[in-house]
Amino acid sequence: MASPLPALGDMATHSARFAQLAKEFLSEVAAAEDAYARAMQRASGGLVSGLLSKPFEGASTQRQALVALTRMSAAFSAEAATHATELLDQAVPRLAQIAAGHAKRAKVLGGSAATHARSNGVAEAALAAARAEYAKVCGRAERAAAEGAVAPADPWVAELQLQACAQELEDVRGAARVEAQLAWDAAEASEAQASELVHKVMLDATQGMQRRLTAAADATSDAAAAARAVSGAADWGAFCQATRQKAPFLDGAAPVAPLLPNMAQVEKVGWLQRRVAGLLASSWTEQQLVLTREGWLHAFACLEQPVPLVSVALRGAALREHVNGGGAISELEIICPASASAPASGGGAGGAGGVDMTFAPRGWRMRVGVGGGGGGVRVQLRGHSPDELQARATYCSLLLLKH
Repeated sequence: MASPLPALGDMATHSARFAQLAKEFLSEVAAAEDAYARAMQRASGGLVSGLLSKPFEGASTQRQALVALTRMSAAFSAEAATHATELLDQAVPRLAQIAAGHAKRAKVLGGSAATHARSNGVAEAALAAARAEYAKVCGRAERAAAEGAVAPADPWVAELQLQACAQELEDVRGAARVEAQLAWDAAEASEAQASELVHKVMLDATQGMQRRLTAAADATSDAAAAARAVSGAADWGAFCQATRQKAPFLDGAAPVAPLLPNMAQVEKVGWLQRRVAGLLASSWTEQQLVLTREGWLHAFACLEQPVPLVSVALRGAALREHVNGGGAISELEIICPASASAPASGGGAGGAGGVDMTFAPRGWRMRVGVGGGGGGVRVQLRGHSPDELQARATYCSLLLLKH
């Protein structure tokens, strides 16, 4: 029968490996739990700091939901930290001891198996040598007896030595069987004890996780209840109560009249198209022109946007009218000093000496530009009819005479 020691050694090696794997796993779980606890603690701390950063009076279901989240994350963090501590302080060290015990036993069993194999080999070799020697002595004795001579050695002594070697081999094997039985009994007891410890450690670890999940479920339930209780109507009612405000605010209040420009100071207002110079080309844009009694011509995108795009003072300006073949005005030039022009935005190119203004219907033009050498603003406009152009020329002439 083969010795059970090698098999017992293999089993101890496997048991040591199992305990080591369990230890490494729970170590990783403990590290993950610790990292999770720290992360949840940071999240809870950030939320608490945000809630406390500004004073808040009154009730708010949204704020209550956030407070419930801080409690939930704090519970998560505490449970995870507790479980990580339990694993590192209890489960992991016990599993390390169990793995070390199995490894030590496997080493002892391996040494015993090797020792028994060597002893058995020596005893078997001695027995084989004794058998050969006994056969040799017996052969010599038979030949000596046939020849009537004295044998060189007594076969009885050789047989005695053969019996001694056989007894030695039996003793070696008997000792190996006894030690194997003892090792078997010890291995059985050790495996049972170690398995019970592993059973307890793993059960404690999993029950600790179960407790953690139960506590987390309770905390999550509270946070979910607070989230379900979020109500815009309730928050608005609490706000109104805290601020002592109520709607509507317009009961009995007269609507505010819009503010209108002072048209008493305006001689003429109307829409024309102004040519706006661009980087590579120019385009025509509909704009609102205003002639004021103070002698100014303004171009607006519209009066609701009260910043003029171009403003030209008519004081000191010269007026030239250009007519077409039919005798109607085709251009109206207003030439004024450059200092009398005030471009706000979108003005034309600079020139010299004054501003040329040419009013024209569609197909006609009005140019406001520079004519001379002192620099100014150049603006081109399109009118809607020759009559309108004539009317504007008349107004400009009157204002030039007045100023």
